[in-house]
Amino acid sequence: DNELRRIRGPEGPPGPALLFWKNCLDTVVRRNLLIDCWRGIAFGLAPPDGLSRGGPEVGYDHQNGLAENNVILALTDRADSRIENSYALNCRVLHNTIFTATSTVSWTIEYRLPGSTVLIGNNLANRGIINRSPGEATGVETGNVTNARSGWFRNLQGGDFHLQAGSPAIDHG
Repeated sequence: DNELRRIRGPEGPPGPALLFWKNCLDTVVRRNLLIDCWRGIAFGLAPPDGLSRGGPEVGYDHQNGLAENNVILALTDRADSRIENSYALNCRVLHNTIFTATSTVSWTIEYRLPGSTVLIGNNLANRGIINRSPGEATGVETGNVTNARSGWFRNLQGGDFHLQAGSPAIDHG
């Protein structure tokens, strides 16, 4: 239930607006609004190390995360990945709305690096979902709509991200 705007670096891109790592457990990220942040939500970031819960042997940088019912918009500035899962075990990315006008990458949700497992379901986005580490990361993608158009929403620029009547996304996902 937070609103985060323009989490960016003055000289370059910062890390994610919401970062959970060092073997965080059971994180719930629900009903947040992220607007024009460089990167959005990250479950995991780097290989576990001596500062991770359980030490470097734990194998994961995050476990059992849930990103649900968030709205992530990048409308005026370039953006990077919106939701990422790196060294993340058993994470769920469900029912999020993501719209990126200009991006450095062609996807909105990603999963990657050894051992990552994620369920990505019923998200509405205007860009795809990618497994950046085939053979190392595993994901189940179900019910996602990844071809959204700005005209499907009432007024994205004005902050109204609700769907217009008759939007092709209604009753999908």
